[in-house]
Amino acid sequence: MVGNDWEWVVPESHDGSPFSAGKSASVWYSDDWGDMVSVEMQLLDSKGRLIHPNSFGATRWDLLGIYHLEIAGESHMSAKAADALETQKPIALVPEPDNPYDKNAIRIDIDGLKLGYVPKTKTTTVRKIMNSGPINCAVWSIHRDRSSGQPRSISGLIWRDGTITW
Repeated sequence: MVGNDWEWVVPESHDGSPFSAGKSASVWYSDDWGDMVSVEMQLLDSKGRLIHPNSFGATRWDLLGIYHLEIAGESHMSAKAADALETQKPIALVPEPDNPYDKNAIRIDIDGLKLGYVPKTKTTTVRKIMNSGPINCAVWSIHRDRSSGQPRSISGLIWRDGTITW
């Protein structure tokens, strides 16, 4: 994972300068399902400090302009969508008002392919964010089965224009 020389911060204020996206970092770990590998995009503040992932919840949107969300239904994605997965790759939020299961559903696409959905419990928050002005979205983390390489869980990051530089 990240070396001990990094200073993890959870910002309590933001000076308006953009965060910078650093290289993605990998970590191996074991959980109840077996060995996994996690690849996560790293974000640095203007002082070069690593921003802790817990900083990006709904209550912090107004402060940081960044929101993290787990992607639901990724176990049903196509092989092509799975092959397209990589951190920092853009994803699209697509409202599905005609979805037969949930009229408030928001599909998440990568390269025009269905990746999954915004979790039902998060659609109200994500819709507010989508209506708040120009936003960007990208893959934040990918947790893969170590032996098969298949994605087990994926998360995305949403941010206001100008909040993150690449």
